[in-house]
Order: sequence, then C-alpha cells, then structure tokens
Amino acid sequence: MSTILFVLLVSDRSKKYFRNRLANDKATWQAKKYVPKILEVTNATRLTFQKFVQFLTKTPVEEFDTHWMPFYRHCNPCGIKYDAILKAETLALDLNELFKIDINNIEKHSGEKLAKRYFKMLTNAEKSKLYAIYKPDFDLFNYSVW
Repeated sequence: MSTILFVLLVSDRSKKYFRNRLANDKATWQAKKYVPKILEVTNATRLTFQKFVQFLTKTPVEEFDTHWMPFYRHCNPCGIKYDAILKAETLALDLNELFKIDINNIEKHSGEKLAKRYFKMLTNAEKSKLYAIYKPDFDLFNYSVW
C-alpha cells in the first residue's frame, strides 16, 4: 500500500474554503463559528475575502481550522515517508506518471482563475503576511508565490 499526500495551492484552498464554508452557505458550522470571529477580529460588519485573510494573519496558526491549516502542520511531510505527493494543479500529470492513468479528458482545475481574482483584492502587505504563514508549504511543495 502506498502513502500519498494530496496538496492544494494555498490560494485555491483559502478561496475554496471561504466561498464554500463561509460566504456562500451561512448555515455551515464553520460559518456559524468563524464568521462572528472574523468580523470581530477585523472590526468589520461584512464578510469579505480580504477580511478572511486579515483574520488568518492575526490568528495563531495553532487556532486555525483544519481546512486552512498549513499542510506542514497537520500532514507532517518531513516526518512521514510519503511514496508520492500529488498536487491538485498537476493532478492529471501526476496520476499519469505514477499510475499510468490518463485523465486528460477531465477539465483543468476551474478555480484557478477565480483564486487569482480573489488574490488581486489583497494588498501586498496582506499577501506577504499570508505567505509568511504558509512559507513552509511553498518550500516543501515547490509552489511559486502568487
């Protein structure tokens, strides 16, 4: 049996979590728990992606929800000998290389353009603070900075 780690770029993870668990569905337990905290910590009256990022940069990593926790904190990539690390962004290539599975018919990860739009809303200072939190993930998984 193989030990495989599946990772997703920080910009895609944070955008996806924000939209699916906080902004678009106010009935999720995450929205009920975190939206009031985000608004309080950022002194805001309305939830935006920028306020979510500001909340992340003001919150100790130990208090992060597992969905936005840096991979290096909960997957122990340095302590576990993974047979493969698959990236969502290159999944078709990775699966083809490792398992000879050709999934080129599947659409490319559709959230990429949306993630770029979300990150254009952030100031350079906000991006830098967010990068500092996830720097080990960028280094471990060879991601480039947005």
